[in-house]
Amino acid sequence: MSLQATMPMLRELYEKNARLLLGAVRQRKRVSSVSRLSGPMFITLEHGLEQLVDQVVSQITEYTDVKVNTQALDIQLTSDGKYYIHIVEEGRESLVPADAIILATPAFDSAVLLSGLEIDVRKLKTIRYASTATVSFGYTRPSYAFSLVGSGFLVPRHEGIIITACTVVSNKWVHASKKGTLLIRCYVGRDGDEEAVTWDDEKLIRKVKKDLEKTTGLKDEPEFVHIKRWKSSMPQYDVGHLQRLEQIDQEIAKLPGIFLAGAAYRGMGIPDCIQDATRVSQHVKNYLHE
Repeated sequence: MSLQATMPMLRELYEKNARLLLGAVRQRKRVSSVSRLSGPMFITLEHGLEQLVDQVVSQITEYTDVKVNTQALDIQLTSDGKYYIHIVEEGRESLVPADAIILATPAFDSAVLLSGLEIDVRKLKTIRYASTATVSFGYTRPSYAFSLVGSGFLVPRHEGIIITACTVVSNKWVHASKKGTLLIRCYVGRDGDEEAVTWDDEKLIRKVKKDLEKTTGLKDEPEFVHIKRWKSSMPQYDVGHLQRLEQIDQEIAKLPGIFLAGAAYRGMGIPDCIQDATRVSQHVKNYLHE
């Protein structure tokens, strides 16, 4: 993974202090007093992240034609410089004219949409994705569970278990579960190790429960289980990602009015994507007012 693309602050600590651990200790001393005054470490929306989507839709519906269950096939450019998006909606194909286009799709989908235009999309295709899944367990809180302090844990590859991380949702987000219950979310699948994501539900649940017992001692039978699979959902910022991004930007610049945004480029967290969207929207505004 590219350190500069994923955690540039770690590279800065290393370059300033010659040793990463020494830099981390010095940094901790500098921010300790500030941290005591800051807000909570984790922040989310009280009623789930769908609130974010609902709010965005409510704000744009008045002046936007929001199309759902619609597939974009490709982008076409006419001889007079106009863009059209080729779509399929309820089995009917049509061309939608566009003065500007923001592609917030995965890099591999953006490459397909742009493949008919006169740019090189090969660098877009080289951004790899990993598939993951989450398995959530809900329990009537066992007596020992109050000793599960902290918000969860990460699992290194050499541990030999399939879960890659675990979140004690009941601790991390108090509002997300009822009082007296325990909600745990386990993650499986990572780059180079995605087989578990393809298992059927029964096998996946059995294996994850076994790993959960091994790591936490939890043997209780859950009241409910919920599985969610995310196929090709996690972009991988391989070494050289920023250089690759520069080459992609150079190609996209050959298509004035088309812009790229989303998790594949400048950060995959929600705050990163919002920041990138703000940047791109300003570029679109400038382009339309040229």
